[in-house]
Amino acid sequence: MQEPADLDCYRVLRVRQEATVNDIKKAFRKLALIRDAHDTLCNVTRRYCFDIRYERIRAGWDKYEAAQRDQQKAQGEGDFTRKDAREGEAQERAARESGERKMAEERANREKEARRKAAREREGLAERRSQQAAKRAREAQEQAARERLAQQLRAEQAAQKAKKAEEAFQMEEAIRQALADMEERLLKSYLA
Repeated sequence: MQEPADLDCYRVLRVRQEATVNDIKKAFRKLALIRDAHDTLCNVTRRYCFDIRYERIRAGWDKYEAAQRDQQKAQGEGDFTRKDAREGEAQERAARESGERKMAEERANREKEARRKAAREREGLAERRSQQAAKRAREAQEQAARERLAQQLRAEQAAQKAKKAEEAFQMEEAIRQALADMEERLLKSYLA
């Protein structure tokens, strides 16, 4: 069945057709509070502030509603029959429980997001540490390569120095031998 086109104002405000202007104003103020509640709970910052004070606020409203019910019972009058009052209380309780469930879900979502963020931060930290370790390993390899090159260079220099020394020694030997040969020839030529 399709929803009727015309708005049932009495039903929206939860008042009877015989309601006074004051009753209608009270009902409207209650519904205006729903709009304020919606605006508060949809804003993350305002909701967080509200959640901090919620236990005290809920206790105050519970006392207020109990006092209102007691007053209505004592006066024997009211806009709602007992059945309407029970239905209203049930609806309010259901709305409160729904709100609490939503708050719990949002709190769980915030905690889940915080865990995800922490995991991403840990992964980022691990990645940075891994990169730093790889950099240190590269630097150590480069340092070892430089040391090997320096050692090879020193070895080559030492080999060249030894070769020059050997060449110098051989040259001296050749000169000594040549001098000895010359002396011997001179001595033979002198004696002869």
